[in-house]
Amino acid sequence: MSNVVGFGMVLVLVLGALAVVVAAIVLLVRSTRIGTEGAHRSVEERLAELDALVESGTISAREREKARERILDSL
Repeated sequence: MSNVVGFGMVLVLVLGALAVVVAAIVLLVRSTRIGTEGAHRSVEERLAELDALVESGTISAREREKARERILDSL
């Protein structure tokens, strides 16, 4: 029985790590995408999205600052 519990805990940890990796990839794709979608969103909206991602724990404050610099440098 303890093997099943141990396996379940490992599975939860692996799935959690996978979710973090997928979220990071999504953020990377969104921040580097060149197209019309980014052109229609204001700088304020893009910066607010970064703040929301930090608040939700999807990205770190350091990642937000790097993305923020890229957004502001693109002006």
